[in-house]
Amino acid sequence: MITEVSTNTQMKMILEISKSDGSKQKHAKSLNGLKETVSSDDIYAVAEKLVTLQKHPMTDLYKVETKRIVNEG
Repeated sequence: MITEVSTNTQMKMILEISKSDGSKQKHAKSLNGLKETVSSDDIYAVAEKLVTLQKHPMTDLYKVETKRIVNEG
């Protein structure tokens, strides 16, 4: 039987950095080790608070779940 085992859940914020030449660059900031039961609403609420501490605006937010596939047969 094949099962999935959660190994990591993280929040990934994508920030947009404006350069002096007018170009824009994207930069990712991640928060690892979240409980696997964390809701998307909770992740969004934390991201909203954290983005106020950043110089640059957030353009995207991801919940990344990593799972290991195990054959228990």
